[in-house]
Amino acid sequence: MANGPGEQDPQHAPGQLIESALSYAIFSLDHQRLITTWSAGAAALFGWSAAEAVGRSGDMVFTPEDRTAGAPQTEAATALRDGHAEDVRWHLRQDGSRFWGNGAMNPLANGSGYVKIVRDWTRQHEIEQALRASEERQRRIVESATEYAIFTIDTAGIITSWNVGAQRILGFTEEESIGRDSRMIFTPEQRAAGAVENEMREALASDRTHVESEHLRAGGDRFWSSQTLMPVRDAEGELQGFLKILRDRTAEKQVEDRLRESEARFRLLAEGIPQLVWQSADDGQWISGGRQWCEYTGQSLADSSGRGWLAVVHPDDREATMRAWRAAKASDLLEVEHRLQRAGDGAYRWFATRAVPFKNAAGRSVEWFGTSTDIHEIKRLLQHQEVLLAELQHRTRNLLGVVRSLAAQTVKTSDTLDSFGEQFQSRLAALGRVQSVIARGEGGARLAEIVGIELLAHGAEADGKRVLVAGPDVLLPVSAIQILSLALHELATNALKYGALSRDTGRLSVTWTTDGNMSAPPRHVRLDWRESGVPLGEGFAPKRRGYGRQLIERALAYDLQARTELQFTPEGLWCVIDVPLGEQDRGVHPDG
Repeated sequence: MANGPGEQDPQHAPGQLIESALSYAIFSLDHQRLITTWSAGAAALFGWSAAEAVGRSGDMVFTPEDRTAGAPQTEAATALRDGHAEDVRWHLRQDGSRFWGNGAMNPLANGSGYVKIVRDWTRQHEIEQALRASEERQRRIVESATEYAIFTIDTAGIITSWNVGAQRILGFTEEESIGRDSRMIFTPEQRAAGAVENEMREALASDRTHVESEHLRAGGDRFWSSQTLMPVRDAEGELQGFLKILRDRTAEKQVEDRLRESEARFRLLAEGIPQLVWQSADDGQWISGGRQWCEYTGQSLADSSGRGWLAVVHPDDREATMRAWRAAKASDLLEVEHRLQRAGDGAYRWFATRAVPFKNAAGRSVEWFGTSTDIHEIKRLLQHQEVLLAELQHRTRNLLGVVRSLAAQTVKTSDTLDSFGEQFQSRLAALGRVQSVIARGEGGARLAEIVGIELLAHGAEADGKRVLVAGPDVLLPVSAIQILSLALHELATNALKYGALSRDTGRLSVTWTTDGNMSAPPRHVRLDWRESGVPLGEGFAPKRRGYGRQLIERALAYDLQARTELQFTPEGLWCVIDVPLGEQDRGVHPDG
């Protein structure tokens, strides 16, 4: 019975199906491997038409190498023996080009030969090759990354792979590690705190987690590590486990710890030293002023940055300061003395500022570190020392003049060399005593002290009975001390030889008064030297005017503009010396 419209002959249906399968090369072969049928898909894939292919050996689709190796015979024998033979290899087209064919050979059910199906798998083969190459590269990278411990764990934390770097860093071999719990490399404290679970949870939440912490080596030693944990998923996105990359950072951590400790010590040092500390660029553009700078000057960090710090430098010192900065770059040293204004009272004080550059590995100055040291007191003392030196030179010249005068006058009043020696030594001793007072550098000496020194040097001490010393507190200027002391020495020497200090019945009174009062300092001091109990008899006044009398009556008047009076009374010697106290060297108030 004939088939209706649209119906197919069941006998022809398989052939029609084969012809429509253009994505597959389907052909049959007899037992001599001669092609007996050739589909349209075979023609499309290999390039031979059915007329060109049928009757030819099926070996023509194999490469010369495979034909030489007997691949067609082996494939047919395997198909007969096992009922199926895989055929995945390079194949040839009519034009000689090659493609990667993925197919199979099966014996025909009627035993007349074989059927072979081949599909072009070149693209898939290239992908597979690239994937294998990528996997191989990754494997080699992982295996060669000995500086990194790279391993995988499953979702329970069990180790599933272990690279050479993991063995080197952690000490466990691959055999000792795979299948074990990854918690073995965590410290007991970390395990107790659930560190592994926490890392997994964070990695899932953010696709990866990075942690720096301690870990354990095989021997139990601890080391500091940096680790990254990433989830591993399959093609469908299902979680398979985690990849962990770990690096030993113990040496770096030690360096970082030492650096932090060094920086902390530097901060303590910088904040503890009395100098003002600051940082600057090459040309004096400040980066920051330290705490001491801010406290002293009252400037904030923003105020002192750039050239803002110049605002507290004395206007007269700013140009010198900038000249020093311009010269510093060539010498790698900044040194300048200038005055800085103190915030508390606005006063300027002298500072010595010094800075050196910090250079990078290329030798270029990165920044300058400087300190400013308060030298105000040193500066003042140096200036005072200069004044003292000038004063010392002046006094030395005066002293030499006095000594020359002493020697000359003593020679004139001495009858013999022995007499000269005795008097000169005595007067030099008096001069030495007064010099010790002047050398104290107190700007003067108390009149009571000068009188006491001379009397004591002559064996007389004020006891209020035989020797009376009394008067207000008067500070003699340096210009008056030396010559007045010599005058007192001459009076005391005369009293010891001829006057009140030469006999038990003698009395000596040394008193002085001033014209000062409570509201004004004294302008004059009047010293009264009075001896009694020394009857001189007829002709008691000496005929010759010795050195002592000349000193009192002439030298005092000349050097100090003093008014003096010297009398020899029947009871003993009486001398008055009225010394003006200069405007610049005025003595203290009697009650001061």
